[in-house]
Amino acid sequence: MEKRVQKAEIDMQAAILELDQKKGAAMQRYFVFDRNEPRPGRFWEVAVRFHPTAVSFADQRGHRGWSGIRRFLLIADGERDARERVAARYPRKAGFEILEVAGCRLNGLTVNRISELSTFRKPGKPEEDAAAARPQRRTSPAQS
Repeated sequence: MEKRVQKAEIDMQAAILELDQKKGAAMQRYFVFDRNEPRPGRFWEVAVRFHPTAVSFADQRGHRGWSGIRRFLLIADGERDARERVAARYPRKAGFEILEVAGCRLNGLTVNRISELSTFRKPGKPEEDAAAARPQRRTSPAQS
């Protein structure tokens, strides 16, 4: 029991040191690539740079730029899908450059399987059985 307590104390000290190092490090900001409906796949991190001097004002129309590099988080099936979606929103002709596409480095960031977690239907139950169990209501001519 004493060995377990000592090991737990050593692990706690290591965790405290790691937390202090991360607090002192520069903060990394991520931007969420918005999506309204759930999407299967995994999280990807895409680094995009904006070059305001690389394009004319006419090509830049409708796009707001920034200075430096922005890292976007998005869910995609693969690296190619992530690159294509970001390139569609931030085109090269408007001064944007995709620097890197990589699997998300944030610890513990995963995609939930929405169909299993849905509160609107039970997992594993076919929709045909649910429709057969519930009788259809007829509408009277006055209601329609």
